[in-house]
Amino acid sequence: MRDAALRYASRGWHVLPIIERGKTPANPHGLLEATTDTKQIEAWWAHVPYNIAIRTGAVSGIVVVDADAAHGGMESLSELTLPETTTVLTGGGGLHYYYAHPGYEVRNAVGIQPGIDIRGDGGYVVAPPSIHPGGGPYLWEVLHDDNYPLAIFPKLSLAAPKNRSDQGGATGAQIPHGQRNTELASLAGAMRRRGMLAEEIFEALRAVNARCLPPLGERELQMIASSVGRYVPAVKPIPRGSRGFPI
Repeated sequence: MRDAALRYASRGWHVLPIIERGKTPANPHGLLEATTDTKQIEAWWAHVPYNIAIRTGAVSGIVVVDADAAHGGMESLSELTLPETTTVLTGGGGLHYYYAHPGYEVRNAVGIQPGIDIRGDGGYVVAPPSIHPGGGPYLWEVLHDDNYPLAIFPKLSLAAPKNRSDQGGATGAQIPHGQRNTELASLAGAMRRRGMLAEEIFEALRAVNARCLPPLGERELQMIASSVGRYVPAVKPIPRGSRGFPI
């Protein structure tokens, strides 16, 4: 945990300690004490393996879009045009998309689509390798880990979701370049929550991949299936905290 927190701080991402297997700050003043100071980070994680949170917004230069599986977020992803970017598989079975802060105020927002929230200025997100209250780990998605370039926060895309009826719903619609990973990861997550194994997910993704323009390579499909296969299926939803908009 300490090494991960130090790595995030080296990128300019302000971090703070979160209670073990929780989402509540372990320090007195929460995200207001988030820092990149090496000595403070080493002191926080010297003896306790606290979870890690990253403060979002201009201070860290990031905005995070949260797809909450427990509230329909994975299904709502098909309504949004999200560019590929650094991605986290959350411990609750959802996804966090990390975007570069656009330079103007981005407020926290809840429910822009069912199960889709935004964490910007004045918010924070739980980060890998933290452990979710339900026991699942937060993991960097293999193809889009924290070394993957951050795309610019897609405000206009989020403000104008696609009309599902115009796209043919979930049956037969083509998946354009730039949305392939988001769409396939969403489908893979839904299959995993229903208990499907990585091998089964891979075979299903191969069929859907025929609709991608152009199709992803087999190795990329295997990596998506393997990443999502690390989830613990059927995780029960956990009530959200109230301090600093954690997700």
